[in-house]
Amino acid sequence: WENLEFGAMGKLRLGYERWALTADVVYMGLGASKEGVSADMDQWLVEPSISYRACKCLEPLAGVRYNNLSGEIRGPGVLPTPRIPTGTQEWWDPIVGANLNLPLGKAFSFNLRGDIGGFGVGSDLTWQVFPWFGWQFTRWGSVQAGYRLVYNDYETGSGASRFKYDILTQGPQIGITFSF
Repeated sequence: WENLEFGAMGKLRLGYERWALTADVVYMGLGASKEGVSADMDQWLVEPSISYRACKCLEPLAGVRYNNLSGEIRGPGVLPTPRIPTGTQEWWDPIVGANLNLPLGKAFSFNLRGDIGGFGVGSDLTWQVFPWFGWQFTRWGSVQAGYRLVYNDYETGSGASRFKYDILTQGPQIGITFSF
């Protein structure tokens, strides 16, 4: 939490009968400094997917997860200049998974989103687990509260140009949904 400068998430879902197209977008701005040297990192995760409602509670899905990381290091002790861009890494991962929806009465539900991917295409492995509770307060609106975990094991290059990103990003998530 101490290194999080800004974070935002959004999801757009378009459905027709049993099919749905979804685009999930996550942004995180991270920063830290010590002894006059600071590091900043921006991360974008964009996840388009297609899903099919097999039954009232289960919706298998397939899609891709795009990751874009960029960062820089600044400070008087950094040579040869006070600002050195560390560059940008980006990659795509295929994913497969499912959404699970379990009603808890008329207005409440327990939901679970899970997926796995990478398979050596981009990452060696990526996965996501996102359990949340929902409250449908009206036909057109609901609120959610949950906890999201996204793991990536990505590596490219060798020697001085080696880049390794083996990270579990996690935290609470709250949201509101408007249905049209």
